[in-house]
Order: sequence, then C-alpha cells, then structure tokens
Amino acid sequence: EIADAHILVVATYRSVGSPAHAQLADALSVVVRQPIARRFDLDGLDRDALGELVEASGGHRTDDELSAIHRRTQGNPFFAVEVLRLLGDDHGGGAGDQPVPAGVRDVVRQRLRALPEPTSEVLAAASVLGLDIDVATIALALGTDAAEVLDRLEPALAGGVVVAGAGPLDLRFSHGLVSETAYGDLTVVAKLRGHLRAADALAARHGRGDGPHLADIAAHRCRAVPVGSTEDAVNACLRAVTWLVGNLAHQEADELMVRALDLVAALPAGQERDVLELRLQDRLWLLRMMTRGYGSPGVVDGVRRMGELCEVVDDIEVAAPVVWRLVNYLCVAAVFDEAQRLSRRLLAVRSPTPDVVWASHLAMGITLTHLGQVAEAKPHFDLSASAPVQPDRGAEAAYTAWNLLLGGDEAGADALVLATAQDLRPVGGYPSAITGWFATLMATLRRDEEAVLERCERWIAVAQKQGMVVFVPYMAVCRGWAVAVRDDVELGIAEMEAAADQIAATGARMLNNVFHGLKADALLVADRPADALVSADEALRLVERSGERWFEAEIHRLRGRALLGIDATDPAGAEAIRTALAVATAQGAATYAARAQADADVFVVGR
Repeated sequence: EIADAHILVVATYRSVGSPAHAQLADALSVVVRQPIARRFDLDGLDRDALGELVEASGGHRTDDELSAIHRRTQGNPFFAVEVLRLLGDDHGGGAGDQPVPAGVRDVVRQRLRALPEPTSEVLAAASVLGLDIDVATIALALGTDAAEVLDRLEPALAGGVVVAGAGPLDLRFSHGLVSETAYGDLTVVAKLRGHLRAADALAARHGRGDGPHLADIAAHRCRAVPVGSTEDAVNACLRAVTWLVGNLAHQEADELMVRALDLVAALPAGQERDVLELRLQDRLWLLRMMTRGYGSPGVVDGVRRMGELCEVVDDIEVAAPVVWRLVNYLCVAAVFDEAQRLSRRLLAVRSPTPDVVWASHLAMGITLTHLGQVAEAKPHFDLSASAPVQPDRGAEAAYTAWNLLLGGDEAGADALVLATAQDLRPVGGYPSAITGWFATLMATLRRDEEAVLERCERWIAVAQKQGMVVFVPYMAVCRGWAVAVRDDVELGIAEMEAAADQIAATGARMLNNVFHGLKADALLVADRPADALVSADEALRLVERSGERWFEAEIHRLRGRALLGIDATDPAGAEAIRTALAVATAQGAATYAARAQADADVFVVGR
C-alpha cells in the first residue's frame, strides 16, 4: 500500500566498532537489490567541508588551525566539534597542541578497552611513533616480526581503530586523536621506555643510512633521556642536524639543537656537560650565522658562550675544531688580536692529533693572511693541507686558494677553488657556499669581470637555494664591481653599496676596506679619479681601524692612480705607488707587488 506513497526511509548503521552481524548482512543484500535503494558510505569531512562546519557554528579558524584539526580528527564530525569546543575562542595555542577533549577520550577509550591485550600492546608501541603505524619498526621494538604484528592488529582493523591504505603494510590510526589517547594513557615510565625502544628500532632498521628517520631518532632519544643517555641524544641530534641542513630544513634543525641544549643544561656541572654543550653550541652557531647573519643575537651569544667553554674544556680534540671556527668568526668581526691568541693556543698543544694540527695551522693561516702577512701564512696553509684529515674541506680549500692568489699563483688558486666548489656542490650547505663565494672572490681579485658575472649567476643561486644567505651580499659586491667596470658604473656601484650595507647590517667587519677599494677601482675605470680618491682614502682609514691589511697594497696603488689621474705631475701619486710596492713586497703579496711594479714602471720612473 505504500509503494506509490512519497515516503523516504533512511537507515543508518555503524561500519566500525564491531563486525557486522549475519542478519545485518542479509538485510543489506535484500535492500541494495531494490531499484529505488541508494547506498552511501560516509567518510570523514574533507578539509573544505570542515571549514564549512566551523563557519556554520559561528566560529572562525585560520588555515593552519583547520589543517591541524583535520589532521587530528580525519574529519570525524563528533571529534572535530569536540576539539572546536575545547579551543573555544582562545587562539593562544595551536589546534594541534590542545589535549584530547574529554568526550572524545571517553569514546576512544571505550573502543580501545574492547581490544585484546596483544593488540593493545602493539597499539601502545605504535602510539609512541605517531599517527602512521610503522609495522617494521614496531616489530623490532617488540622483538617480534611483521607477520606477528599484523596478526595482533587484526582486531583493531576490524574495530575501526586502525585503517588500511593502499599497501599491505600501509596502516595508520583512524584518527590522530586515537593515537593521542592511546599514548596519553601510557604511564610516564612506559612512555620513556617506548621512546627508547622506538629510537633503537629505527636505528637498527635504517643502519648508517641518511634520511628523515634521523630526525625521528633524535626526537625519540631526547624524549627518552631519563631512561637513556644524554650523550646518545646529543649525538643523534648532531647527526640529524647535518641531514636537515643539507635538505634545507633549517628551522627544524635549529629547534632540535635548542632541545638538545636544554637536556644538556640539566646535567650536573662538569667536563661532560661542557663538552656536550660546546659541540651543540658550535653547530647551532654555524647554522645561525649562515642563515641569520654574523651579528644576530643568537650568533653573538653563541660565540661568547663558545669562547667561555673553550677556556674550560680539557679535551683539546673536541675544542680544536671549535677554536678554528671561532678564529674565523673573529676575523670576520675584525678582532684579530683575539684570533691570534686562540690560534697560538692551539699551536702550543703538545703531541697534537691530526685534527688539532689541521685546525691550529688553518686558524693561524687565516689570521695572518687577514693581517697581511701573506708569506708567513703560507706554511700554515701547507701544513693544514698536509694533515691526514680535513674536517672542513670547503673552508680549507677556500682559504688556501686565497693565500695562493695573493702569493702570486693566480692560476693554481683559481683551479683549486673551482675544483673544490664543483666537488662539494652536491654536498650543499656551508661547504658548497663558501667555496662558491671564494671562487667569485678569486675572479674579482684577478680582475676578470666576465668570470665574476658567470660565477655570481651560478653560486648566488646555489647559496639562496641552500639557505646560506650570508654569502649572497658578498658575491653581490663582486657582481656590482664587474657591472661597473664592464659597462654601467652607476648601476654597478649602486649594487656594491647596497650589498655592503647589507653586510654591515649583519655585524660583519671584514672586507669593508676591500669593498671601498673595489669601488675606487671601478671609478678609475669610469675616469672619475676624484671620486676614486675619496673611496681609496676611506679604504685606507678602514685598514687602520680594523687592522685587516691583505688588500692594503692594492688600495695604495689605486690611490696613487687616482692622484695621478687628477694631476699627472702630483708627486704624492708616485709616492703612493711606491708605497704599494713596498707594502706588497713586505707582505709577500706577489700578485699586488707585480701590479704595483707595473704601475711604477709607467708612472714613477723619472719622478
């Protein structure tokens, strides 16, 4: 009698929680055969629909908050509404940071309590790892095999606590709130031991291979410290940071090191804590220097703390690589007296290990070259290059090439830095960026503007892609010089000045005199000797103020050319060129001595 009536019948049933009974299956098979029947399988709301739900309830959430809610709830409307209710109008905390709402927790606990004990054990281990269920890692953590883990998970799959993806081992908790509830119900000790087992299992599974698992291992070891080892956690963090930086995850690397430093700070005072902190501060400082600049608060504070630790750490093998990087920083900041003191301290070590030999001679070579003592620096670079190990091949090659060029071997310097830059390009990060920058500097010092432009185009892009932004303005100064001497002096000088201002804003003080000298060179090419003289005089003033003298002879030569360009009979011009030759000869800077001699032959003979 109702066949022709306008009646809609809606019947619902739960497809999760318990297996379908035979009577339900029989009823469904009858219904779906009717031509007027329609069946709908309801899944969680997608992210856009979740946004509509929020709007319909009179609320508003940011895109990041909606994504976090969807990730935790997989669009389950009840779960989502409960999370939204818990958040209320408070936007102070992230939607992914809030605790599991009480109503959701009760529902989830009811489902979890219905599962057998072996299944609960697997889910507890899985909850330590997160939303995705890594069967292979769980098997290692529990001391069993993947088949046994899958057998134990079968009731959770049937009950909808766990859902399957495309592959046989592609499993995850049905909702993020389910894994959070399972994890939250573990005791404190069970959580600690769970993280330790997870770290050991991930390490055993992946061996010495690199990859994103390194960050997971580090995070688990950090959380397991009360039952594990702080040193193991620090080592895991340092290894993970190397991979993260190489894959441009700089913020994650920074956060991981800060977390490890917090763990170290909780250790009793003593050598163990000092050594671990020194290693972490060294790595964190280098990352922040490359990504934030030399003068940023995190860098300055880190350098100060590293200096303090280097004075109290007895293990010179640990301190040596840090000391040489401190020397490098001090040279950037033009604090050469302290750089020399630290270099001498390393050189004074009795029976040094290869690491100490390398670090001590490289540190002294860098310092002496900055001070203009090019000939005295060369033996130190030779000894650092001959050490059995080169912990930082990029820096060692870059600085050695710089000294070679100043010493007169322009071709050898260029070949060394180019070959090293090419070899290290796949490595990325700091080693690649510093050699790319020095390859650009070599071309500038050789006055090869075409090579400068080509190298800037290549290596600025590499530095930007790698996040090593601190090197970009240094190369931009070189590019500005090349543009100025080739065809557009105003455009080139504008770029040089903008880049120099950008460098100064980072707190760096080295090369300031060099930038003004290059500007004087460009102005001379543009036949503006008066302006060139102003720049050359400013460059010499900066030489005296900073004590950085490796470019001093070239500045005197350029100043002499500027004076003679204004007045070809000015004896001060000839005297400046003679001074350039004397300074370059005394320093052992053969490249600049040859240039000064060439100018002397033209402008000074007979004066």
